[in-house]
Amino acid sequence: KLTEKDIRLVHNDIPIAKLGPGQRIKLTAYALKGLGVSHAKWQPASACFYKLKTTVTINQDVLASKEDPKSMAKKLVKACPMRVFELEDLTAVVADSSRCTLCRECLADPFEGIVTIEKSKSIVEFVIESMGQYPSSQLLPVAMKVFAERCRKLAKHVETEPVDTKPSRSEER
Repeated sequence: KLTEKDIRLVHNDIPIAKLGPGQRIKLTAYALKGLGVSHAKWQPASACFYKLKTTVTINQDVLASKEDPKSMAKKLVKACPMRVFELEDLTAVVADSSRCTLCRECLADPFEGIVTIEKSKSIVEFVIESMGQYPSSQLLPVAMKVFAERCRKLAKHVETEPVDTKPSRSEER
């Protein structure tokens, strides 16, 4: 049974209604509990995706060999729309590789050979966006518990049910 403190807004910063002076709302609400298996409106996640970790490196030797390395460093920092690079002691350094969207602005002329972008094949960032029923940080652990329980039920069913050894009609042909 829900208590009054259990009933709350999912997002406090989104207004439900704006009332003028003297106005009020009379509301009767009903709640249904459901699972995403039966209908999508009960799914707790709106989107899930993964991306490989991006590593961006600057070859300082190539940068230093350019005609005007300080000017080139400033141009490199300005060329990146995602602010992956920043200036440190008048040289370009990687500020945050995770911001890189692979726009390839830093690989174009005149920066050829200065920047290297690689995707890690062993480090993956997994993102789950929540609809509000659960915080995003809880969605994966809860989903894994549900999945493990279903696997246990399937294993029990396989152990207890007899196996039909008769060939199917498609196998007889």
